[in-house]
Amino acid sequence: ASRAPDAATARDARLGLAYSFLKQGRRDRARELLEGLAGENYKPAEVLPNLLPLLLADGDYDRAKSYLPLLPEQERVPWEKQFREARVRADYRRLARPGSPEEILRLAEEEREALENCLAKDVFARMAEDLASAGAGREAASLYRDLLKCPESDWKARLGVVYGLAGTGSPGETEALLAGEKKKGPADYRAEIVSLELSLLRKQLASLPAGSPEAEKASRKILALLPDDAPAQRALAWSCFHQGKDEEALAIFSSLHARHPAERDDALGLAYTWIRMGRDKEALALAEKAPFQDGEWQKLRSQLYLQMAKGAFEAKEYAAAEAYLHKALVNEPGNGEARILLGWTLLAAGQEERVLSLVREERAKGELSAVQAKDLDEMELAALRKILAALPPGSPEVEAVAQRILALNPGDVPAQRALAWGYYNQGRDGEAHSLFSSLRKQVPGDRDSALGLIYTRMRLGQTDEALALAEQAGFNDREWQEVRAQLYLKKAGEAYDRKQFAEARSFAGKALALQPGNPEAQLLSARSSSAPC
Repeated sequence: ASRAPDAATARDARLGLAYSFLKQGRRDRARELLEGLAGENYKPAEVLPNLLPLLLADGDYDRAKSYLPLLPEQERVPWEKQFREARVRADYRRLARPGSPEEILRLAEEEREALENCLAKDVFARMAEDLASAGAGREAASLYRDLLKCPESDWKARLGVVYGLAGTGSPGETEALLAGEKKKGPADYRAEIVSLELSLLRKQLASLPAGSPEAEKASRKILALLPDDAPAQRALAWSCFHQGKDEEALAIFSSLHARHPAERDDALGLAYTWIRMGRDKEALALAEKAPFQDGEWQKLRSQLYLQMAKGAFEAKEYAAAEAYLHKALVNEPGNGEARILLGWTLLAAGQEERVLSLVREERAKGELSAVQAKDLDEMELAALRKILAALPPGSPEVEAVAQRILALNPGDVPAQRALAWGYYNQGRDGEAHSLFSSLRKQVPGDRDSALGLIYTRMRLGQTDEALALAEQAGFNDREWQEVRAQLYLKKAGEAYDRKQFAEARSFAGKALALQPGNPEAQLLSARSSSAPC
């Protein structure tokens, strides 16, 4: 008869069957057999390493923990960590997706011991990510800081934590963090930290006002890490330009333009820097050579042409000034300053008619500002005055030109004087007398107006009034002496005709005092003296 197997053989058979079920994926049957064997304390060193993972996978942590006393003490600690880690993972999985910040923070606090023991770091990292995504950046940063306290063998995982804290911490903390991390880990980790630092600095630079001191600081940090970084060099050059550091701006822009001649802003910065340094010729040479045709470049060229025109105008090189101004207006036809300077240039070159034509064209455009209208009036006045001054006194054009001047400036004394003489030369004595009289009141010290009034009075037969003015006026040039002598002679002749010989002799004597060799005065004086009393 066969004998029943002993207990040890039966247990070995059950253990072998459990292994078979494990291979077949029949975990429940395997767990059942293994738990039975563990309860009998059969080969715990072999049974428990196969049973405990099944219990952990089922989330039956309390039951799994009950078997730990069956293991040697030195083997319990690793399993306790696995239990704790597994529970953290399971609790995190049970959170609603996405979890609220309150739920995540509550779980993190409940599992604080696991975090402090650096267990399930990847789970806590995901909690921090969830907090950041939910807008709880401060809480996320706190969790990232705790994770960074853990000794790290997985540098890729640590890099993720660094990225997370860099995205949630303060700029100052991030800067200090990266400075420290660059000294840790293998070379590829340190290279990734530098790459992160560059990325953050570029993002910071893009958010700062161009040309600001803050932008300068950020760009210098980038260049300390990557000296040939063109965008950072460009930002630094513009910062230097806006802060008046012209020499440094010039050096950087020059280098950038030499390396990147097709880069619009590099060439533009170089041109602007040259302009501010008073090197307009270099700026203009660059502007004429550059292929850029946008509005700012066209305006820059106009500005340079205008500046060169001003220099030429001041040097009295009017042909050169005109050439520059025409170029400026080709680039920017509506440049009012260039149009005005062109007018003054033509005027200085003696081209008054072209000035008047330009004034008409500008007025025809309409919509003039008060300043532009005033400039055009002054230019037209200056041109008309030059034309008037060049006309012969008897020219029939005098009246028309003078009237145009007076339409612009009613109190213009030279125009009034020219008009009065024009009336006189045309025999329009009444109009001449009226205008000369008005001028005498406006400018009592004006020699030619006073002289014109005397001549007009003489022609109108107002000898006494003419003589009174001639004696009153303080002019003593030759023409005035002659006109006084002429008036004295006229008065002497009139007195002689009235047989007022003493009076005639007196006026003749005054004429001789002015012109001792005047034969007419000598004759009148002699005849008056010999006439009977």
